[in-house]
Amino acid sequence: MRVLKQVCIYILILFVCQSCRSPNNRSNLSTESNDISVDEIATEIEADEQPSSETEEITEPVTETEPVTETEPETEPETATPEPLDWEQQGPGGFGQVPAIAMHPTNNNILLAGTDVAGVMVSFDGGSSWKNASYDLDTLEIYDIKFSLDGTAYLATSAGVYKNTTSDYFNWELLIEGFENGTSSNDGYNSYAHPISRVAISSLDPNIIWAGVGRTQFPNKRDATDDPYHVYRSKDAGNTWAPLLAVTGANVFDFYIDGENKVWVATDRGLFYTEDAANTVPTWFELGISDIQYTTNSGTSWQSCSSSDVCPTAFRTNPACVQSTDKNTNTCLPIVSSAGETKPSIRGFTVGSDGRIIVMIWDSGNVNSAVSSCSTGRSFNDASLNYYRGGPYVSQDNGVTFDWFLYNKETPDTQLLSRVYYRCDSASSEGYGATLFPWVIADPSDPAHLFIGARGQMGGLYEVNEKNWSWWADCDPSTSTVFEQTCFEGQANLGAAGTTTGPTMNDLVAVSWNPAELILAKSRGVLRATWNVTESKFFYEDLAYDVASYEEDGVTGLTWTGTGLDDTCSYDITTYLDNGTYYNFLSNGDGGVLRSIDDGLSWQDLSLIRKQTVTYSDETYAMLYDTDAKRLYTSDAYSASSTYHAITYSDDNGDTWTPMGGDLCSSCSSTCLTDDCGLDDNVGIVESIAIDYTSPATSRRILAGTSMGGIYLYDPTKHSSSNTPWRHIENCPTDGDANIIVKSIYTSSSHPNWAFATIDDSGGSTVWDTTDGIYAINLENTDNITCTKLIGNSINLWEPTKVVTVSSNGQTYIVATAKYIDSDTKEPCVVRTPIDLDNFSADVEWEITLLPRGYVDSSLDPLRHKAFRQLGFTGLAINPENSAEIVVGLRHAPNMDYYLSKHIYISQDAGATFEIATDLEEDLPVKEVYGIRFAYDSKGSLYLHAMTCAASFRYKWSQMDEE
Repeated sequence: MRVLKQVCIYILILFVCQSCRSPNNRSNLSTESNDISVDEIATEIEADEQPSSETEEITEPVTETEPVTETEPETEPETATPEPLDWEQQGPGGFGQVPAIAMHPTNNNILLAGTDVAGVMVSFDGGSSWKNASYDLDTLEIYDIKFSLDGTAYLATSAGVYKNTTSDYFNWELLIEGFENGTSSNDGYNSYAHPISRVAISSLDPNIIWAGVGRTQFPNKRDATDDPYHVYRSKDAGNTWAPLLAVTGANVFDFYIDGENKVWVATDRGLFYTEDAANTVPTWFELGISDIQYTTNSGTSWQSCSSSDVCPTAFRTNPACVQSTDKNTNTCLPIVSSAGETKPSIRGFTVGSDGRIIVMIWDSGNVNSAVSSCSTGRSFNDASLNYYRGGPYVSQDNGVTFDWFLYNKETPDTQLLSRVYYRCDSASSEGYGATLFPWVIADPSDPAHLFIGARGQMGGLYEVNEKNWSWWADCDPSTSTVFEQTCFEGQANLGAAGTTTGPTMNDLVAVSWNPAELILAKSRGVLRATWNVTESKFFYEDLAYDVASYEEDGVTGLTWTGTGLDDTCSYDITTYLDNGTYYNFLSNGDGGVLRSIDDGLSWQDLSLIRKQTVTYSDETYAMLYDTDAKRLYTSDAYSASSTYHAITYSDDNGDTWTPMGGDLCSSCSSTCLTDDCGLDDNVGIVESIAIDYTSPATSRRILAGTSMGGIYLYDPTKHSSSNTPWRHIENCPTDGDANIIVKSIYTSSSHPNWAFATIDDSGGSTVWDTTDGIYAINLENTDNITCTKLIGNSINLWEPTKVVTVSSNGQTYIVATAKYIDSDTKEPCVVRTPIDLDNFSADVEWEITLLPRGYVDSSLDPLRHKAFRQLGFTGLAINPENSAEIVVGLRHAPNMDYYLSKHIYISQDAGATFEIATDLEEDLPVKEVYGIRFAYDSKGSLYLHAMTCAASFRYKWSQMDEE
């Protein structure tokens, strides 16, 4: 009876939760006075019985600690408790780069962080823990965040401007009415909203919002340079927008609003200013150029200020400044080669309390592909660009002339001028290097006191007082190692925007100025910088995660606790029970192998442990646990240059590791395989691992699917100085083809003589190759392994990704994710075919059982639909408690700035039919899935794991009845 009551409670809870989880109503049940909470329903049904532990674990309500501030704010915003969610984050962060950070105007404990792959994150405890709040977003690329004085938040995203609709910041509304559509056929998203790079809010009226069109500082997935307008304003809190300025080819990077009428706009095509912003059509001026221009028609045409009464007297001075390649005489904003072409490229901007204008010029250098270093005597083609002109420029005459704040000033480092600001010339033997200074904030009580965020060669936080520079890097590069978290951006990898010195800054927020306390958004997380009066330096607290127990000689490694932000992509996860302990292992593309023994509450980076015996443990893609041999396998790449690839295994749950095929040689060549050095770069990355069940557990053979060289078989019985244990499986599909991409290999103990592989021979080409498809590998004869393509009917499979076998009613089926080619279309799909392995035949009948294009709005323009056809599947998992239940995860194509809402599908009939997994869709905050995996926790509960570049998430699939 008790179990029956629990089932009834669970059904009723699901019914109530579904009623409150619609996209337009995601607020917590308790926030409405006439709503009944889930706990109240359970209490009424149970009457005098205590709620069971099983029921508690099923509901798992998430509660937030009430935010506490040291100083009581004038108006404390209502902070709703986030609603219970079925998905929970697992793993140490994993939310990509953090382009934007914002703090609530009256409650310092409430922070919003914008990421580039996981949407918006919210913290209610000052950054100690974070939750994903992206459920209502159509995109996960966040470029900017701003709070109004009443606590309303606005997001600048690749899909437009979003505004929160509830005080817990879990609900968002897209505000696009009034934005003009793009006109360029190269855009491809004309029916979509503008990508918005910056938002700004009037300090006098929270209903006045400004929005700038652009791509921000990151390589974006959509070019906005052909959009008809670049500056928009709303007078009704974002409900409607009006275009105010068009700048050809511009991307807006910053705003500054002073009162009702003065607004500055910083772009990569110049600096613009208006003194009558309240007007319907303001007059705009372009500052910092030798002949200041103005427009009275929103940028349709521009005129010189030299003789116009419309312009202030100072602007009519012609020339206003001197544009020169000579750093000693240039008083204009400089034209740099890296962006802008004929206009100054600006990233950061602010105005001091005394009216001084501070402009951050972006100059990443005029790097010629033929130039590798100065030591060879080569120089840049353009001799006039052999010095660096980026960084802060200051104007104290309202933007007529500018002074370079770096030249002839005391610089942060004695080597900085020769190494960074000057490029290759006869006076220096240093190679090219640049430090970029895109972000700046000014002390409201002292306009000469600045904090500047830097990226690149000498990234980090700079404090400037007139001529005096202080560089506050959060580590000492002379003594640090790659495993010291405070010195580097990720775990064990610098990443594309990494730095060997300080953190790479993306945004700055001042919590206080005296003493200074800052929140810094960096490439791989969030930092809190607090001034220490005793030691006269900044101390950093990494808000991404808590890191403890680093030790090199004692081989301890790093341990993460809490929920935070970090730029690591989760690729695979495995969970198993050994001697009463449940082990969780998570693989990361640039984080190596992570281990947890507390169901994901904390994780240990095993890089230091693995470093003792193997040197290629920093890039891990595939994992596999052999329950018979009690052995964990991982695929690895050499950390320094990703040159050598191999498989490593552990027989003691990660405490020690052994490379398969011997230790890597100090130098590897084309003879690496015969030299017993493992797999070298000729085969690419090991993307998949499978067990050969025909061999005994004590000497089990392993199949490795590579990204460039096909399939290899490891035979431990062949391991000797004269006989390499690695063997290339020939004719699968061809021998020696460098473009053989093996996306996955699948084996099962139910048919030990067979393996199935998904193979793509296109080499990245858009043209389907006849060798693409699903292959059956017969392992029965060790000396004569055969590999046969399953020839389908009229369906040609292109870029297959995953394959499994399932049995239903005595029939074995092959289920695979791929794309199929029909005329000129390439559509992602799931296919299925029955197969008789006792009477094997390569001639099969593929049936398409899932074609997601039917869920795409037919009103979308053809270019977007074409982009949709580039989507592909990566996740495919079978429920271990019900082999007829299959879950598919959809991954979107790279370089797309929007995310379709339907990305998880489920089949209850062994892949014969699929439907959208509504529950999973609604609560998973991310919009793409790299992998799907079922696993158990220490209580025996079955979980579904979703691996993404936005961390690893798990969903409680079922709860075992402990009674």
